[in-house]
Amino acid sequence: MLEHPLQRFFKSLRERPVFAWERYQMRDVLVIDHPLCQAVFSRQGAQLLHFQPKGQKPWLWCAAKWPHVGAIRGGVPVCWPWYGRHPSENAWPSHGWARLLDWKLLDSSSDDDGVHLHWQLQLCDWQVDLHAHLGERMDLHLSTEHQTTCRAS
Repeated sequence: MLEHPLQRFFKSLRERPVFAWERYQMRDVLVIDHPLCQAVFSRQGAQLLHFQPKGQKPWLWCAAKWPHVGAIRGGVPVCWPWYGRHPSENAWPSHGWARLLDWKLLDSSSDDDGVHLHWQLQLCDWQVDLHAHLGERMDLHLSTEHQTTCRAS
């Protein structure tokens, strides 16, 4: 069986912090090494690329080679604000802008139950938030808010 390409970050016997930023295939990735799980997120797209609860096999597939530009194949992509091809704009990216843009990591914490992360993307007058709780299981929650102001005539 082939090894998940991102397990490379966990082969060292040295003690690692729970959260560590690394550079991999020209992208920033957040490596998570918690007693309950190991995981890797990409800043591009806030994409969970690797998740492995302790004592189990990796839950997600991820391509070993990533394109220099464009979406990373595998893991849990955030397809926003549309899925598939845009209905009227053929030149716009499949599955929306969120997969191609760098997200901000607003918060990361760990406790006995696992790790908690809050990623955010702001695009024009839209805000997208991804909350992740990883431990013995994986829980991802995506929310969108349109922030517009109306002016009275």
